[in-house]
Amino acid sequence: MASRVRSIGFLIIAVVVLVVYHPALAVGFVGDDWTFVGAAAATPPLEYLWNYFNPFYQVRWYRPVQGLQYGIEYALFAGNAAPYHLAHILFHLAATCLLFDLTRRITGNWRVGFLGALSFAGLSAYGWSVLWVADVAPLQTLLAILTLWLWWRYLQFSRRSDYVLTFIAFLAALLSKESSVTLPFALVLLESFARKSSTRALIRRYIPFFVTLIGFLLIESAIIQFGAAARAASYAYGIGGHLFSNLIYYLARLVFPWNLPPPFNVGWLIFAALIYFALVWRKRRVALAALGLIGLLAILPFLPNAGAGERYFYSAAMVSAIFLALLFENVCAALPPRRGIVALASASLALIMIGDAGQIADRAASLADLARFNRAPLRAVTQKHPAFPPDTLIYFIDSAVPSADLSGMFYLRYGANGVVSGTDRASPADFAAHSIAYVYYADEQGELREQPVNHADVRIASQLPVVFAPGIRLEGIEIANAQVKRGDAVVLLMYWRATAKIDQDNKIFAHLVNAKGERVDGFDGEPRGGKFPTSQWIPGQLVVDWAILNVADAPAGDYHLEVGLYHAPTMRRLAVLDADGNPVDDKITISPLRILP
Repeated sequence: MASRVRSIGFLIIAVVVLVVYHPALAVGFVGDDWTFVGAAAATPPLEYLWNYFNPFYQVRWYRPVQGLQYGIEYALFAGNAAPYHLAHILFHLAATCLLFDLTRRITGNWRVGFLGALSFAGLSAYGWSVLWVADVAPLQTLLAILTLWLWWRYLQFSRRSDYVLTFIAFLAALLSKESSVTLPFALVLLESFARKSSTRALIRRYIPFFVTLIGFLLIESAIIQFGAAARAASYAYGIGGHLFSNLIYYLARLVFPWNLPPPFNVGWLIFAALIYFALVWRKRRVALAALGLIGLLAILPFLPNAGAGERYFYSAAMVSAIFLALLFENVCAALPPRRGIVALASASLALIMIGDAGQIADRAASLADLARFNRAPLRAVTQKHPAFPPDTLIYFIDSAVPSADLSGMFYLRYGANGVVSGTDRASPADFAAHSIAYVYYADEQGELREQPVNHADVRIASQLPVVFAPGIRLEGIEIANAQVKRGDAVVLLMYWRATAKIDQDNKIFAHLVNAKGERVDGFDGEPRGGKFPTSQWIPGQLVVDWAILNVADAPAGDYHLEVGLYHAPTMRRLAVLDADGNPVDDKITISPLRILP
């Protein structure tokens, strides 16, 4: 009978997960999904595995299991996004079923396990994690729950095989996402609930887990130091006041997953905490205390992140789901055993699940819209270029879609022939290094414009690098097209570097000047479209900037460009300095530029 009840429970959970998350199958690839899939597509299998498993190749984190996941999925599904989403849904389904069985075993109550798993199955608090292929949380959480499930079996039956399998599952979870670092402590909490052991036995049992954890932390620490700039720029990890605000946010979501707005979330958190501690203290509920601590452990790795996020809540949400199940169970037990009351409580739970399913469907629809928006550059390019010759550079200026994501997108369409780069990369475009190159930029109407690159020679009056006062060096310039037709644009790339901290914000100018010395067109603006003013430049960091000069109204003829900087409040130009630091000019001149009829 018990086996039949479990089977029916698993079947219901499977139906709920598949119904709630089936809209994900229509989402497509979004954001850095393209980066991961593109890397799997562009790299030979052995080299691909070596790159992921070798920590010296990593600059952000050490997640070889995630790389293995993408490698296997690409080998099976290539560029078809729907199976990737289905795999994500199945990870979530497996984690939910394991949670059902683990909770049933720990509490001895199948109903609490089933209701907890049912709540976890469609909880919208972490919906982004399941809908977004690049988020490794579903796989990591599946491995984490598997680790807890196997450990509980080991604690019950003391089988060596369960111990070995637990260690393997823990290692896989650790190598899938660094948030698994708290798993060994969760295992200790489970053991404190299951049985009492001597200190010597505990040390012997947990040494492999904690030695492995220390080794992983050493690798992760080295990667963080080696790739500190890339990691800090993307994720802004650090110690500060945000640790407390993040803790409050996650704890409030733990006790009420649907995100009450402040200050109601803090009020509810205090109220729930008082009830929780009262129950633990008065009724000596060790399991409830262990459950709360496991939830806290699940959110601790995310506290140093500068911004709290819903999708980081995935692992901790299993604790919220179990708390909801315990609340439901205790409410039903405290009320008179009447069918109407049970039916009302069941209907309330069903309404919550329906509401969550609606939110997940809305999020899937918004992600599908975003996926279509992200593919807009690819659609615009493929309309003109069904194919590209080998060694074609496709260069994007100030694209809303990162060039790393575009690179994967274009590789799946054009293979190795199209090399994608853009101004978001801290490196020169190097047009001359490619056989063919195209520059793409958005015009004033937001339409993507294409400018073929020609390699006509230009002369820069001052030898680069040129030093501007105070502490700014212009290290390079590339002009995509020194000869343009009227109606096209002159595309200029500038490579700047601060040699010291800059206290003031300066504007960059690039003026198109005719043979009479008259300015006929020009660009004036803060670096990178105002997104990176000079006062925020980091000494030593390369800044890639651009200027696009529309020559629709300029008569045909020969011109030159004048490039420099000025302090906007005073309109005073920054001086060009010679080797001895003496001012020699206030601009550099680039010529010749020719506008064709």
